[in-house]
Amino acid sequence: VLFCRLTEEQRQVYQSFLDSKEVYQILNGDMQVFSGLIALRKICNHPDLFSGGPRILKGIPEDQLTEEEHFGFWKRSGKLMVVESLLRL
Repeated sequence: VLFCRLTEEQRQVYQSFLDSKEVYQILNGDMQVFSGLIALRKICNHPDLFSGGPRILKGIPEDQLTEEEHFGFWKRSGKLMVVESLLRL
């Protein structure tokens, strides 16, 4: 079992989701809890799975993006950072 810290971006997305109307509806019983759990799991795996990534948010053509701005860039996910360090071993 390995514990992985969230990146700062993941923390921000996670906190934004916790402060959202969707979580409020779940806590009031107006919405199923599973949709919230799925969203939190996506955020913990990689924030782009939840948000769609910076490429979609900025509307910039992919060939004009830096490596860090591409969808799924590994340094935006705590889990992928741990996987990268394990692969080095």
